Amino acid sequence: STKKIVSTQKTDGSIKLNEHITEQLDISSDNIIKTVHNYGVSDKLKNVSQNAWETALNLRYMTISSQTQDQVDKYKDQSEKAKQYLIKELKDEKLIEELLTISNKIIIEQSIQKEKKDAVATVQQSTSTEKVHNIVSNQKEDRSLQLTETIYKELEIDTTDS
Repeated sequence: STKKIVSTQKTDGSIKLNEHITEQLDISSDNIIKTVHNYGVSDKLKNVSQNAWETALNLRYMTISSQTQDQVDKYKDQSEKAKQYLIKELKDEKLIEELLTISNKIIIEQSIQKEKKDAVATVQQSTSTEKVHNIVSNQKEDRSLQLTETIYKELEIDTTDS
């Protein structure tokens, strides 16, 4: 993924969002500014260009997703070029630090939201009216549910264990 990210780096050092990050974070070039503003950023950060936001998000994503020092070293030049772009673009070290900190927060929180959406979708796809009816039909008088064969199969529990 880092290789794909740096492949979109321009000669000025800026890095456009690529499909991988768009997919992982549910953020695109079309909605990045709106998404960023949802995080209650300062007025100074609200005025940061879309290119700077995309570069910062890519930079933080590369750092977070690097598994080894070798990976970090492999793309060190591209990371440095992106940092230089931010310095030239923003001309304010504190603002750059704030931008990178918020980018980090956005990546983490968007990843969590994406995981939750994916989990809900998986549950929704695996639950059918027939399964629900089957489970509810085995409800006892005290309103507790008896585990059915369907539940055992869904949870991959061996029925001989119970």
